[in-house]
Amino acid sequence: MLLPFMPHYSKVIQDQLNAPDRCYFLQEYLVCQLEAGHKIGTPAPLFRKIENAEAEDLKKRFAGKKPVVAAATTAGGAAVGGESAAELNEQITKQGEVVRDLKAKKAAKEEIDREVLKLLDLKKRLTLSGGGGDAAAAPADKAGKKEKGGKKTGDTKKPVVVASDGEAKPADKP
Repeated sequence: MLLPFMPHYSKVIQDQLNAPDRCYFLQEYLVCQLEAGHKIGTPAPLFRKIENAEAEDLKKRFAGKKPVVAAATTAGGAAVGGESAAELNEQITKQGEVVRDLKAKKAAKEEIDREVLKLLDLKKRLTLSGGGGDAAAAPADKAGKKEKGGKKTGDTKKPVVVASDGEAKPADKP
């Protein structure tokens, strides 16, 4: 089964096992192709060892290009763009409130999507500035979290059905 993918190593394995050519063919049923008392050939490593220096060279050679970070941080922790992590967190909180208000008012999907993109951009800038990830950018309210009794607070998600036109609509109760 190895032959089509690694013909050289397939031949090396066959030689080491001292296996007949008929072992290359798949039968309808799994049948041992080796006779009782079969003697294998001389075992040897299939692949050569890669030393640490060579491994490092290969990593450099095949690593690809790393993305350029647009908002790198300075030694003081402030983003190069002039925004600190605290400022970005504040902007994220405000933008999150804008998105929640639009959703509560059942605003147009395009308007909500535009504001969500702004929020995601702010979160990305916070992450790139080294100011934290999603946990640092999470809103402080407790909507959707469990209380001590195990019940969820806030809105619960309702099932939706995706129509043939691709639009999601609330599912009717059975």
